[in-house]
Amino acid sequence: MSDLSYDLVDSYFYAYAANGTAEEIAVIKLKDKSDASSMMQSIHDHIETRQGTFQEYDPEQAVMTEKAVVTREGNYIALIISSKTDLFKSIRK
Repeated sequence: MSDLSYDLVDSYFYAYAANGTAEEIAVIKLKDKSDASSMMQSIHDHIETRQGTFQEYDPEQAVMTEKAVVTREGNYIALIISSKTDLFKSIRK
C-alpha cells in the first residue's frame, strides 16, 4: 500500500475487500509525526494506482477511489475507500 519505509511506522491496521471491490481502510501510526506528509503522499500515490486499475477493470468501482478520504491527526494517518465516505466526512465536521 505504501512505499514509505516501514522503519518509520510504529503500527498499522489494513483491511481490504476480499471480493475484489475497491473498499479499503488503513490506519497508520507513525513513529514521528514529521513523516506524516511523506506517508500521506505515498497513500495518495496508492489511490492513483488503484484508480487506474479500476478504470481498466471495473469502472464502477473507480468512483469509490475518486472519493477516497485521507486524513491525519498527529502521527496517525487514515485512509478510507468506501461507498460511504460522505458519511465519514459529515461525522468529522
